Amino acid sequence: MQRRSTAGAALAVAFAALVLATTGVAFGNGGHNDRHRLVLYERQTSFQLVDPGQDGPTPGDQAAGTSDLFRDAHFMHKVGSVVIACTVVTPDELECGATGHLRGGDVQVNGAVPTATKPAALAITGGTGRFRGANGEIRTTPLNADGSDSRDVLIFTR
Repeated sequence: MQRRSTAGAALAVAFAALVLATTGVAFGNGGHNDRHRLVLYERQTSFQLVDPGQDGPTPGDQAAGTSDLFRDAHFMHKVGSVVIACTVVTPDELECGATGHLRGGDVQVNGAVPTATKPAALAITGGTGRFRGANGEIRTTPLNADGSDSRDVLIFTR
């Protein structure tokens, strides 16, 4: 598995955009005091770029992969996993949808992801189980040059 590609780095950033802890998150009615912040760590476990033209990431190419989610910076305490699918939109951007699988439910994230390995922000757009009705934003920061490890801050507004 080659992780050192532009699309691979972008996909890793997109994975990072979908992490949640398995600790309880209580959702309120949307008021200012209902914001919850979680910090987690993510490590890419698989990546596949479907590049029919074999000319690098170009519009219409597809990428998919998986990631493991951890509650610690040493990647010792796994709390979930992520599956993601992206479409290359431009040489600089992917459009991605991802689902985080956690004890108690799933969380959905969607949005544009840069192809460069750099910080990104995406929308938390929903969930199931204890995460039903979730929304907010996730901000992810790559921890290494290829983006396969990242630090993620989730800000739930509901």
